[in-house]
Amino acid sequence: MKEILSKNNLLYGLLWLPLLFLSPGAQGQGNTFSFEYFSQEDGLTNNQVHSIFQDSRGFMWFGTSQGVSRFDGYRFTRFVSRPGDTASLQGNLVRVIYEDSRGMLYAGTENGGLNLYDRDREAFLPLFTLMTPQGEDPLSVNDIREDEQHRLWIGTDNGVVLYRPGVPPVRVNTRLQPGSRPFDPAYVRTMAFGSNGHLWLGTNNGIFLLDTATLIVHAYPLPLPPSQNEEIWSMMTDPDGRIWTGTYDNGIFIIGRNGALEDHFFPDPDNNRSRTVRALARDQKGNYWIGTRGGLYIYTPGKGITGSFAHDEREAHSLSSNSVLDIFHDRHGDTWIGTRSGINFLVHSKQQFRNFRAMPNDRRYLNSNEIWAFHPGKDGKIWIGTEDGGVNIYDPASQTFDYLVTIPGDQGSLSSNCIKSFLEDGRGHLMIATFRGGINLMDQRTKKITHLRNIPGVETSLCDDRVWCLFRDRKGGIWVGTSTGLEQFDPVTQTFTFFRELGERVQVNWIDEDREGNLWIGTSSELVVFHPATRQWRRYNETTRDFLQDSSGRIWIATLNRGLAQYTADKGAVRYFTEAGGLANNQAISILEDNARYIWVGTTNGLSRFNPDTGYFQTFSGKDGLQNSQFNYGAAMKTASGELLFGGISGFNIFDPLQVITRETGAPMVLTELRLFNKRVEIAIGRQPVLTKSITETSAITLPFEQKVITIEYAALNYVNSQNNLYSYFLEGFDEAWTDPSTLRSATYTNLNPGEYTFHVKSVIPGVPDAGNDIALKIKILPPFWKTAGFKLLTFLLISLLIYTLIRFMINREKLRNELAFERIKARKLHELDMLKLKFFTNISHEIRTPLTLILGPLEKIRNKQVPPEQMDPLVEIMHRNARQLNQLINQILDFRKLESGTLKPELARGELVAFIQGIVGQFDHLAREKEIHYGFNSMVHQLFCRFDSDKTEKILSNLLSNAFKFTDRQGRITVSLAMVVDSSQEDLSGDMAGRHWIELVVKDSGKGIPVAHIDKIFLRFFQSGEKSNLPGTGIGLSLVNELVKLLGGEVFVSSKPGEGSRFTVRLPYLEPETEIRAEPPGEVTEHSKNGLPLPVDEEQRFREKIMLVIEDNADVRLFIRNHFETLYNVLEAGDGQQGWEEALKNIPDIILCDIMMPRTDGYELLRRVKNDERTSHIPVILLTALNSRENEMEGLTSGADDYIVKPFDLSLLQAKVENILSIRQSLKEKFSGEVILQPRNVLITTHDERFLKKVMEIVENNISDPELDIERFATEAGVSRMQLYRKLSALTDMTVREFIRDIRLKRAAQLLLQKNMNVSEIAWATGFRDVSHFRKCFRQKFGMSATEYADAKEREE
Repeated sequence: MKEILSKNNLLYGLLWLPLLFLSPGAQGQGNTFSFEYFSQEDGLTNNQVHSIFQDSRGFMWFGTSQGVSRFDGYRFTRFVSRPGDTASLQGNLVRVIYEDSRGMLYAGTENGGLNLYDRDREAFLPLFTLMTPQGEDPLSVNDIREDEQHRLWIGTDNGVVLYRPGVPPVRVNTRLQPGSRPFDPAYVRTMAFGSNGHLWLGTNNGIFLLDTATLIVHAYPLPLPPSQNEEIWSMMTDPDGRIWTGTYDNGIFIIGRNGALEDHFFPDPDNNRSRTVRALARDQKGNYWIGTRGGLYIYTPGKGITGSFAHDEREAHSLSSNSVLDIFHDRHGDTWIGTRSGINFLVHSKQQFRNFRAMPNDRRYLNSNEIWAFHPGKDGKIWIGTEDGGVNIYDPASQTFDYLVTIPGDQGSLSSNCIKSFLEDGRGHLMIATFRGGINLMDQRTKKITHLRNIPGVETSLCDDRVWCLFRDRKGGIWVGTSTGLEQFDPVTQTFTFFRELGERVQVNWIDEDREGNLWIGTSSELVVFHPATRQWRRYNETTRDFLQDSSGRIWIATLNRGLAQYTADKGAVRYFTEAGGLANNQAISILEDNARYIWVGTTNGLSRFNPDTGYFQTFSGKDGLQNSQFNYGAAMKTASGELLFGGISGFNIFDPLQVITRETGAPMVLTELRLFNKRVEIAIGRQPVLTKSITETSAITLPFEQKVITIEYAALNYVNSQNNLYSYFLEGFDEAWTDPSTLRSATYTNLNPGEYTFHVKSVIPGVPDAGNDIALKIKILPPFWKTAGFKLLTFLLISLLIYTLIRFMINREKLRNELAFERIKARKLHELDMLKLKFFTNISHEIRTPLTLILGPLEKIRNKQVPPEQMDPLVEIMHRNARQLNQLINQILDFRKLESGTLKPELARGELVAFIQGIVGQFDHLAREKEIHYGFNSMVHQLFCRFDSDKTEKILSNLLSNAFKFTDRQGRITVSLAMVVDSSQEDLSGDMAGRHWIELVVKDSGKGIPVAHIDKIFLRFFQSGEKSNLPGTGIGLSLVNELVKLLGGEVFVSSKPGEGSRFTVRLPYLEPETEIRAEPPGEVTEHSKNGLPLPVDEEQRFREKIMLVIEDNADVRLFIRNHFETLYNVLEAGDGQQGWEEALKNIPDIILCDIMMPRTDGYELLRRVKNDERTSHIPVILLTALNSRENEMEGLTSGADDYIVKPFDLSLLQAKVENILSIRQSLKEKFSGEVILQPRNVLITTHDERFLKKVMEIVENNISDPELDIERFATEAGVSRMQLYRKLSALTDMTVREFIRDIRLKRAAQLLLQKNMNVSEIAWATGFRDVSHFRKCFRQKFGMSATEYADAKEREE
């Protein structure tokens, strides 16, 4: 078990520890800081570092004599002046680097003015270069300070400049306080704000104090002889508001808050170069760091100078130069020192490991670097066994070494300089084990040394002079491990006993004991557990180097190839902790436990601190301040004060494990570089650059598909052993999990598929989850052109075009075939038609010639007076009958022509139909008598008054009867029937019974009938049955019947069986005779005015006139349409869609004719506005356009157009469609006025128009008792204008506003009558009538009876 210092030596350990750091005169190694060094070889622009700054992002900035360097912990980025380049740093020598409260970074240069850092472009840009009054070189900027108003005060070589970002800089024109020595022109080298806000100026001519409010300046006198130099080189304000001033050759002055001089001292009175103070800085502990031309000093308040550091050529990690130019403490408290030979970086956590190494001929150092053993001396000294320097005895009090070495020929000296172990034998002797020198037994009182060595042939002598270890168990037994085996030493007889049970020729490297008394022995090939009392041996195949049983009783073994092992005496290894778990190296060498119960493991590649409860390792190496990363076994010791000593191949370390600082927070993460195909991507502008600003400032990038190799470089801005920073990254959208932590600081991806990704990277602190910081970069990979939507669309269009072409080809081929077939059919039809026409003209000539013969013949006889008087009447009758027949034939031909041209229109008139039909039937009585045919007429109604077209009805019945008589033989039968029928299959949406009543006229004969094959052709023009071709006829009679019946809105049917006769049925719609239109009742205007709605007749007439709105950007087209329709409508015009919409809202036209392609607003957009606005949704719209594709027509119709007409168009066709649409709208008016308006509160809302009607009905109902409801108030509540209200109601209900309100009020009055809760007068008042007599008159006009009669009638119905 390792020995510790006794308690009475604890005081020594506590006393010499602070002296290692704080004693200014001490020259031992304990007072040597270990500096890291950066120079031009590392990428620094120049070794003369004048200014140091850390910006808000965490980057370190260094101003040198040849530009600016930015450091991210791995690499320096250079910013230098390029002659002629205005986008580069102006001036090379950088005096100051400063960041203001807005995050703007500035660099002040000599003869280059002020430069602003553009973070996006990663470049310094000249902010201003004020010229000196002499017009020579630009100003030199030496210092920058920011006040509470965020103004920048800039010290230059020619006074002070004031600058506010965004405002041009101005030179401060100071006013000199009376009695002060002159200030201008002043070389202002340094500045500091005092506690009162005044600005202290350090110049080449002493100190001046500037009142920033009044700009009054006065000199502050220093107690110096007039002949001495008063140059001020550095200034700073401490937390107490005191001004520290560093001078040239006059040391440091401290000025109090009240302006009084409080102190003046020189850092080192014996060092004249330390009298010039170039830099001042205060650390986090309150110590003041002073940089001079003669080295670096630390000043502790209340103690004075407590440390001094200078360049030592023998120490590689000493200060690189004694000329210190700037000092800066970063956010972690570490110190950066700018010198004339580069940057010195002092990591305070590394100074906890105090190094002791060899230096020849200097008692402040070891005489050999390789350490194998430690032993605590009783006098507080530490005995150190070395490889070839014997014993080195370190005295902490004097920080010097004494050496105990071999002296040739002196038997009282050491037998060997290779020391492997120390042990006190309990009898006042110190046993010193050596390699090849046996054991040296030294009397600690007399210092006499006795050599115990192997004596050949003497079994009680040492078995081998190669002694590796010494151990004393709890019972006082002393065990010796040699290259030959294990021995026990008797200090009384000074003899040795060899243990052959372990084996012969077995090298024993170490021996220790557990709390159960078991001896643990590490040999060259085994781990052996021996219980001396039972003489039992357990062997484990393990190569080991050290043993520890911790305070919890756990046993730890340092193995040579499997790291740290946890063991038990009976089971052996329980668990291994290796490099994979965080151990520095699998070759564990030594083990110690500190007072916090952490296990410290020395390895061949670093020192690890292990938490046995969490399994977390923290590793330290030579870069953390250790002597080296390689340690030696056996060279480990814990002192009584808790300090640990570890020795290795380059000396040894002493440290307090409880003071070892571990950072458990991550450093800021930044992206430092983007590479494509391993080539750096530069910031560019222009056409589709990858980076438009610095990658550090970029949050998203877009890459073309061909850039398949992407490398992203990153850094955690942690400057302490940055090469050991651990990172983990994850590409969202590609990776499934974060990568394992590694020191690799770049990520490369290849062949990413097109899409969007997010790259995440974070710093990792082992054992501290989520302590690191992270950063993200969005990456968008564009698809290749063949995967873009445009290319896919183009491909689709090409394929579609190919398919379309193929289909069109096939369709055209089939169409051609069909056209050929159709042409053949058409030719055949034309031939048949020609034959029919030929037959028709043949027949018509026959039909004309026959009556002409019968007219001309008798006329000739009468003319020649060859007719006796008794024959005159029959001849006249024959002439008259044939003339009528000829006239009828001519009229048929003319009617047929009118039907073809569309000029034949129904001419309805009121009349009695039964008598009319009976008269027509009677005209064929003589023919029936001649052919002896039974002929009769039957009517199911006695009288039938209706509206019908007498001329066309007569032609229908005459042709049917002529046809019947033609095909009926003698003694046959012909009957004509007239009846009123109801067809339940016909439904009239208006609810009018007329829509379901028909006049049915039937002509039935007993002729030969019609063949079945001819039934479908019987109504075709010029068709005649072949079987009856010998009979007279033209073939147009039944065709004319069919056309006339359709013209009257009816139907004609035929049923026939050959040999049994035929039955022709004509159904015509029953039209009730028109009722008489009553005149406007007197007093209407008076009543109207009483209801608050007076309306002049001419204005109402203007609202009722038909308005057509033509929206067309072509003026000629508008004129063409206007000239045609202006006699029928009030035609309004608009030149584009927006103007058309305004006209539609203003005038509410009855119909809109609109083009599609127009400026500002096209036809489709106008159509959507019209149909979606309650004010205009009822207006029919016809689109007139040159767009003739089916898709355009579908879009127009589905958007709500009532019709779609392609240019050029026929005006007659357009007029017909306009009239047809307005006719349909008239039917809708009747529907709304006859159904919707009659049902207040029961409207089913399905369209904009019906919603509008519901709204206006609610307005009337809400004001139904208010007689003061006028047109303006009604229109306002409806949300429309006065004209829009009139025209909207007129278009939907065919009512004026007055009629609409009166209709609703009268309906409500009818409802109130049925409730019988009020009398007639009360109801009149409740419905807005103030004149009861006028109410009675209006009620009678509406319901055809008085209010009392109406109530009684309804009661009887119930």
